[in-house]
Amino acid sequence: MKNIGEFAKDLINNSTVILPDYQLSIDWKNSQCASETAVGNIIDFVEDENVIYHFVFGPACSISAEPVGEIIPHYNLNMLAYSATSPELASSAYPNTYLGVTTSNAFVVVYLKLIQFYQWRRVALIGQDTGLFNTINLNFAGQLNHMNVAFDIARVIGGSEEQIDIHLDRIFGSLKYKIAFANFYELQAYEVICRAYKKGYVYPYVTWVFPSWYTVGWTDRGKEHCEFCQGCDIDAAMRGALGVDSLTTREVTLSDNNDTILGIKQQELWDMFTENTIVTDVSIEKYLPYAFDSLLSIAIAMNTSIRNGHNLSQFDYHDTDNLDRNALIAESLRVSLSSVDFMGITGQVNYHNRARRYSSADLSEYVMNESYESRITIPNVSGDLSRALKGSYINFNDVKFEYFGKQTDPLDGVELHHLPTPAIALSVILAIVALIYSGFFLAFNIIFHKKKVISYSNPILNAMILIGACLQCGVAIIVLIDNRVFNRTPEQQNDGMECHRCTAVCHLVWWLPALVTDVIFGTLIGKSVRIYFIVIRRSMG
Repeated sequence: MKNIGEFAKDLINNSTVILPDYQLSIDWKNSQCASETAVGNIIDFVEDENVIYHFVFGPACSISAEPVGEIIPHYNLNMLAYSATSPELASSAYPNTYLGVTTSNAFVVVYLKLIQFYQWRRVALIGQDTGLFNTINLNFAGQLNHMNVAFDIARVIGGSEEQIDIHLDRIFGSLKYKIAFANFYELQAYEVICRAYKKGYVYPYVTWVFPSWYTVGWTDRGKEHCEFCQGCDIDAAMRGALGVDSLTTREVTLSDNNDTILGIKQQELWDMFTENTIVTDVSIEKYLPYAFDSLLSIAIAMNTSIRNGHNLSQFDYHDTDNLDRNALIAESLRVSLSSVDFMGITGQVNYHNRARRYSSADLSEYVMNESYESRITIPNVSGDLSRALKGSYINFNDVKFEYFGKQTDPLDGVELHHLPTPAIALSVILAIVALIYSGFFLAFNIIFHKKKVISYSNPILNAMILIGACLQCGVAIIVLIDNRVFNRTPEQQNDGMECHRCTAVCHLVWWLPALVTDVIFGTLIGKSVRIYFIVIRRSMG
């Protein structure tokens, strides 16, 4: 990261457009994605009486950015966290914090689009019990309520085998939920999917949706870390699982060659950037272009504030006698950053609502040697996405679902074997008409049971037959409306798993037709026997 920062700083200091009469300097400390280290670093910076800082660049991780975001308002400092994705950082609780990338709530948009696209009616939300993942799942749950989608939430605390099994059995033991949206960091993701594999809660019975920002070799690290995952076939466990990433290198693929704020064409700037990129950690590689644009944003904001007549040299958070002046300069920098709008290396860059870098997300399948890839394009939304999620249901009219590469559906065979909607609607209508028809004759039989025509044919037996017909129509309606009945895979139908891992509705659909058959045909046989004895008696009489 530091070499990219120094590269950006050199370009800025050589620019005649950005801070032409000033030299930008950057001091670096590595928080190592640890909140304690990040807090220590920011305290060291602000307590150094020999230097006054105007902006905080970073920290990289949400877990370390959140405590820093709580501290900096006390010093009238603003922060641009170039790769932190916590939705909480984009809330009013962090007024001095800006984000250089989309928040993780973009995952929620992708999840909701998948649910809408495949017409799923039941999903499970299972995640690591951290602030980031809990926020994502709570926002997700709020939107599911708007969509009338049934869901269950599990927060996995710790990484013990027993704790994981409790949550897995509670959610998947009955196989009520066949789609699992899982939000975990890498190591616990490995533990959870291995336990799910051992208990049979994987493809084709359950399709898992994980983040796909996991770094190369995460399964190897998970294997070394997990003490109870011996014998876990991770390739088989992850078969059919989907991966979602809201921040991808495809976003910096150059579809055109616009002029950037530095007066350099995008293609030329990108070539310079790649030449100066030294990747020592693959986990941060995709964030480097956004870090570059974030530093440009800070420099542009400072330049705008100076042009608006503010003397940044008067900013001194050590000077407690001029707190109003410091607050005014800090506010000017904040307003200037909010007004930033330029063409950078990652495309158009702006922070109109502090966290508005939304463009696309990638959906991929975790299948060896069978690449499946698609993209869900997320349009810019007016306002903070976290606020939009809390406030109203998302309109998907502009959210596009595109396929890339393999043109087959990775979910074929899981939750997708259902009748087309028009066929279901027609069948339900016919079943309702049949129910009304049977109900009419049942009522007629009860009301006129004393009439000779009815009494001679035994109204009690007639009523039993008609009740059986009504029940049969009800079964048909339940089957048609509950798509899950159609969604059992051939493996489930053949291995006897329907009954002990099925919902109450599934059980109902199994035994109710048998009851209906007994009622209708048993009564018909009884009527036949009754008629037989009547005829015999008359012939003998």
